[in-house]
Amino acid sequence: MNTALEEEYGRWLDEFQDETDRACAVLGAAFLDHALGELLHAFLREDERVRERLFGRNRPLANFGTRVDVAFALGIIGTTEHHDLDLVRKIRNHFAHELTGAFNVSPVADWCRELHGPEELGFRMPHDAVEPVRFRFITAVVLIAVTLRGRATTLAHRQEPESMRDVEARVRASLPSTPDE
Repeated sequence: MNTALEEEYGRWLDEFQDETDRACAVLGAAFLDHALGELLHAFLREDERVRERLFGRNRPLANFGTRVDVAFALGIIGTTEHHDLDLVRKIRNHFAHELTGAFNVSPVADWCRELHGPEELGFRMPHDAVEPVRFRFITAVVLIAVTLRGRATTLAHRQEPESMRDVEARVRASLPSTPDE
């Protein structure tokens, strides 16, 4: 990670952890949404016009849930990340649309307990954790953020595929010869 990115990540982490439950859920999801957008940008071809049509305001990939599903369908996030990102989306939506809510109350507490990422990485929740459900959410978000950022550094942009003419020639060459030829 470069220094500017590390500083940005550190500022977000400080703010994210110290906020109310509602702000924590919304900020965590927003950061993951941003990181997921960076991951998709790292994967897709470098064409600003097409990117604007995909990621611009009210465009297909402007939505967090759609980004999660598309990244999974393209194979750039795994089953655990897909599952946990979808739960983070649900938690964010709950806090954004309900007048009351807290990490230690259903359905948010139930969704947080369903987050798989910490266990997959062998992370054990401390027995003395204050607000263990919130701690689990924060831990899962941080682990997903690190994973998404790490993947973005290793993906290569898609390149121009073979031309239609080359595909046609390859297909013709693979067909059995007919006696008339």
